[in-house]
Amino acid sequence: MRIKEACKKTGLTDKAIRLYIANRLINPAFTENYSGRKNYSFSDDDVDVLNKIALLRRYDFSVNDIREMLINKDNVLSILEKHLNNTKQNVEESSMVLANLTNAYDKSVSDVDELCIILNENLEPNNFEIMNFINSVWEKIKRKMPALLVICIVGFIVSILLLIAVTILLSKLFLLLD
Repeated sequence: MRIKEACKKTGLTDKAIRLYIANRLINPAFTENYSGRKNYSFSDDDVDVLNKIALLRRYDFSVNDIREMLINKDNVLSILEKHLNNTKQNVEESSMVLANLTNAYDKSVSDVDELCIILNENLEPNNFEIMNFINSVWEKIKRKMPALLVICIVGFIVSILLLIAVTILLSKLFLLLD
């Protein structure tokens, strides 16, 4: 089927589908005309993938995360966990913003200066920055945990082997000195 039919079946726009093709989320068959324009031909499987992409985009998964999940199914759970944590944090921040806006509205502010004073009193940007930093560091640690564990184990083994080698060399040296 042509791109127009795929748009009708998925509810996606031509532009969105071309974006997903450009970002290698989907690879439909195509032919090129004399001017280099590509005419895509979508299979039913391609439409199924486009519907999955559309659903994941509705849940705010990034194009990169979707591509990673489509390519490497082993990463789905870790990407979901990261997305869940980010969404929880966004909800917490939005809840605080909503509470501060409601507070300002309840006080019937009369101008921008008064609104900014009230909002500034209740806003704690340092908490956002600290939590964002902690979350980003934790995500990096979790992603690199297997590598760090291997490095620690290898380092421990090398340390023991060096200790044994030094002990043997010292014992031979002491035997030679006697």
